[in-house]
Formats: sequence, structure tokens, C-alpha cells
Amino acid sequence: MKTGLIRLFKSGDIFLAMFLLFAGYWLFGGFNPADTLGSSALIQLDNSIEYEVDLKKDQIIDLDEFTPPVQVQVQNNSIRITQNDCAQKICIKMGSISEPGKMIVCVPKKILIFMPVRNDGRGIKAITG
Repeated sequence: MKTGLIRLFKSGDIFLAMFLLFAGYWLFGGFNPADTLGSSALIQLDNSIEYEVDLKKDQIIDLDEFTPPVQVQVQNNSIRITQNDCAQKICIKMGSISEPGKMIVCVPKKILIFMPVRNDGRGIKAITG
């Protein structure tokens, strides 16, 4: 009878464990599809897209189409309206957006700021109200 340490794991067991750890990290924590989708925002004025904004670059954009100009701030991969002279200032109160599918709307000035969603071919199944 041999004396010594009993081998608990074979090389194939270690390979399988490493593969499962990597797959679990990729599926549940490490890979975030929002990181790849939310890199830009679109600013639509009166039904036409006028600006495409890179969210990775911090900046302040003045929309000179309005008097006084509406100010849009890009900071920390998010976008928001910081100055607007509309009556209720709902667009300012909406805060910043940083995820695809979210939007900021100013109805009196017909401003729409949104982050586009990549079409994955699944389509819309239902809309509820």
C-alpha cells in the first residue's frame, strides 16, 4: 500500500472548475451589455435628430436653437438638461439618464434626449399602460 497524499483533483477537474467560474462570471457579473450599448445619446429637436453625443466625453452642450440656450450636460457616462427656461422645468427634474431606452423630454420646446437601444431582432411583444 502506498503512503502519501491522496490526490483530490485531477487536471481535468481543475480545467472544468476554471471554465465554470469563467462562464459564471461572464454570464452573471462581469459582462454588462449596457456598457457596450450606452455609449451615445441622441438629441432630437422638433422631430429631427440634430445631435449625437458621445457619453464617454464629459462636456456641456448649449442648444443655440433656443433663446436663451438650453444647456445639456454630459458627465460620468450620463446626460441631463441643466438649464432651461420652460415653465415647469420637468425636463430638469427628470435628472440624468445613463441606460439605453431611457429618455428626457421637454414638451414646450419639443426636445427629446434618448439613448438608443440596439435592435436584437426580438421585437416588442406587448405594451401595457
